[in-house]
Amino acid sequence: MLDLIRDFLTRHNLNLSTEEIENLLFKERFLLLVDGLNELPNDEARRDLDGFRHKYHRITPMIFTTRYLRVGGDLGIEKKLEMQPLTEAQMQHFVRAYSPEVGDKMLRQLAGRLRELAETPLLLSMLCQVFNYAKQIPTSLGELFRWFSGEYHKLKENVPIAEELPNWQADLLQHLAFVMMQGDNLTELRLTISKLQARNVLAKFLRNEEVPSANDRARRWLDDLLKYHLIQLRTDNEIEFRHQLIQEYYAAESILLQLDNISDEKLKRDYLNCLKWTEPVALMLGLVNDEGQALRVVKLALDVDLKLGARLAGEVKQEYQKKTVNLILELDIHKLLQVEFLGITHSEDAVSFLNNSLQHEYSDVRKRAADALGKSAMKRRYLP
Repeated sequence: MLDLIRDFLTRHNLNLSTEEIENLLFKERFLLLVDGLNELPNDEARRDLDGFRHKYHRITPMIFTTRYLRVGGDLGIEKKLEMQPLTEAQMQHFVRAYSPEVGDKMLRQLAGRLRELAETPLLLSMLCQVFNYAKQIPTSLGELFRWFSGEYHKLKENVPIAEELPNWQADLLQHLAFVMMQGDNLTELRLTISKLQARNVLAKFLRNEEVPSANDRARRWLDDLLKYHLIQLRTDNEIEFRHQLIQEYYAAESILLQLDNISDEKLKRDYLNCLKWTEPVALMLGLVNDEGQALRVVKLALDVDLKLGARLAGEVKQEYQKKTVNLILELDIHKLLQVEFLGITHSEDAVSFLNNSLQHEYSDVRKRAADALGKSAMKRRYLP
């Protein structure tokens, strides 16, 4: 941590030794803002940060952010604030300001189908960019990222790159994301990778694809991707995707290509049972065009964890959701749990069952159904 602080100060033209920084920490001269707790690469790094906080937190104010509170724990911090999603008024203002000519048309087409896409500024901005070009609303979060990736390429089409790269860029980014998600073991992932490692990963991939001069192409194409696509240099020698969601999307595309060849046992053990793969799998399900494969993944997820299965039941394409919701209705579980899991799906196909549960003889079931309907309505709310 002291080295990170020193490096940050050096980049902003303030050269202090570790001893000077430590002295200033004890004199309450710093306010530390530590972003992305979830991006720590392993348990050792989390322990180091936890030790640093316990050593200095009584004299140095610190604020930490994390994508998911459960990832990496909360460092024993009692005061927690949660970033709220954009309100509908904020969304409408954003869309109309971003694109005055087509903003109202986009809001009409959105029509509640992708309410969850607009809850963060990043996704809403992507949605606006895609709509400006395609004049259509994607049908899932995975589709949004797929379209955005294609439209982003058009935005950068005037950047000079190797002539062959456009034919390979998606494959390279998908493979790189997949390797980074794998990390060094089943539970850890990497959000950064050294430039040398990335070059070697791409070179090996190109050799397996029997691309001539794989090493040279990997070097040149990686440099071109850093110039104009969705990866960037975090430091002089470290590469990252421009957002963790983008890395997860490309990893989702990679899993989709392999899905037919992944056994049930491996899918459960290596993907559904690992928290780091939850978002890529959810993104992938929105891209799966085979109903049988979509149902297979949801069934296996229910075997691993009922809440996970319920979440993924609502991520498949809309036309498959009636069957995935039925998988939850067929579970031999208490009615209270059934209502809870149906609420987690946020699926329109669960609404009729939840409505009927409002008349249930037990008040706990009625209350749980009302809560589930309220949360689902927030996800599906229509925009004027």
